[in-house]
Amino acid sequence: MKMQINYYPWNTQTLSSWIDTEQAQYNSFEDFAQAVEISSQVLWRWKKHLLFDIKLEQINKLAKYRNLSFVEAVEWLNICKAHLEILEEGK
Repeated sequence: MKMQINYYPWNTQTLSSWIDTEQAQYNSFEDFAQAVEISSQVLWRWKKHLLFDIKLEQINKLAKYRNLSFVEAVEWLNICKAHLEILEEGK
């Protein structure tokens, strides 16, 4: 299956700022990544604005970590409906 790259804008700045703030509570970036259940490489790329892609599974993990519903996480990240539809197609 060919991997699809989406070009829908979402609030990467909010995520980057949150990663900066949240990871400071941990002894290491690896510990933070373990707590969020997302690889440290992905978190680091989001933090540095080097990755603009996000997957449904990652949205769910961010929501779980932050004690948000999926819908609240989507709103927090400002992910539009069309973007979600593309993500759902590519599950």
